[in-house]
Amino acid sequence: MEKVAEFYQLMDESATIRRIMADYYLLRMASPTQIEFLKRIAVTLDNAPRDQQGVLRLKDEQDRVVLIKDEYETSELQKDIRFFEHGEALFLNYLSEIHPGFGEELQQLCTFIGSEPYDLFFTDRDGTVNNYCGRYRSSIQPAYNAVYLSRFGKTVRQTPVILTSAPLMEDGIRELCVIPEPIYVLAGSKGGEYSTFDGPRVSRPVPDWVEKAMDSLNARIEQLLQQPANHVFTQIGSGFQKKLGETTVAYQDVFGSIPEQDSRRFVDELHRVVADVDGEGHHIRVEDTGKDLELMPTRGGGTVSHFTKGDGLRFLVNELELQVAGKRILICGDTEADLPMVEAAVALGADVSAVFVTSDKDLRGRVYETGARCEFVSTPDVLVAGLDRSASG
Repeated sequence: MEKVAEFYQLMDESATIRRIMADYYLLRMASPTQIEFLKRIAVTLDNAPRDQQGVLRLKDEQDRVVLIKDEYETSELQKDIRFFEHGEALFLNYLSEIHPGFGEELQQLCTFIGSEPYDLFFTDRDGTVNNYCGRYRSSIQPAYNAVYLSRFGKTVRQTPVILTSAPLMEDGIRELCVIPEPIYVLAGSKGGEYSTFDGPRVSRPVPDWVEKAMDSLNARIEQLLQQPANHVFTQIGSGFQKKLGETTVAYQDVFGSIPEQDSRRFVDELHRVVADVDGEGHHIRVEDTGKDLELMPTRGGGTVSHFTKGDGLRFLVNELELQVAGKRILICGDTEADLPMVEAAVALGADVSAVFVTSDKDLRGRVYETGARCEFVSTPDVLVAGLDRSASG
């Protein structure tokens, strides 16, 4: 493996086999052949060219070096291999070895969650129930994680929902999740669009002028990214994410893979695209995060809306005809952006329990302020293991 494209193809192949493995495992039909397939993927990654720090040095279509720190991809592959090869008891021992205090946290979390089924379950994905990856495009859900979430999801009385800020489709959550059965509703764009795993996409209504502005903008960005010198920007960090009413484009990653002059050139080209689209009568606001440009349509100099995950939760409640008032709801998150989910559920009269994956004292304080029952853990592995254990009673 020498090319970045080969790396992503390998990750896509792992998604396919992991989906099968999780499905078979839940049916008690796991096969050693499937484990060997994952091992071959792990060996391919191990044998790829690396620098002295162990970072992958792959090449794009123009033979430029792209640095990929594949800690997430390799560690989650090894976890899957251990889970399926050595069994769940030894796997939990392994998690205890790599996460200090894992056992104590798990026990405390299980006591908090309890064994009584929840009526509803809403959770963020990255950093919450899925370990964080530096590239969204290759953040494939591991199969052990899918098994844990599947078993918990089946106990939820109404509808369990995975709600993320990322897109639903086109390298979105539907491609990255490997939960094998249509247990969960998958919601992207902060809950503004959703589907089951094999169902059609449904989205909240947006004004015609917003849709036209984003269609025009995305078409121009796609043309820009098709240029040989620019295709690499689809393969780093956040990549190119077409969300509902908003677009994210990466121009750099946490490893500084892109030479500064190339990054500046690409940002300038993106700004020219925005200026051209503005000239068509649309207005696009640009926010620079330091690694990405966030692009959204505006009128009168402001954002088109302040759609939050709380708005997304309300939209899904109405769309899916969910019963909320007086119901037991579990909500999980890891950042400030997840707080509106908790606040919305509390405002709708639910009996809300919240678990956040964070050690940030300020964020913990804000979770407490929502009025929900609260618990905190240090890693997604504790959270998904706790969800699984509560499902087994």
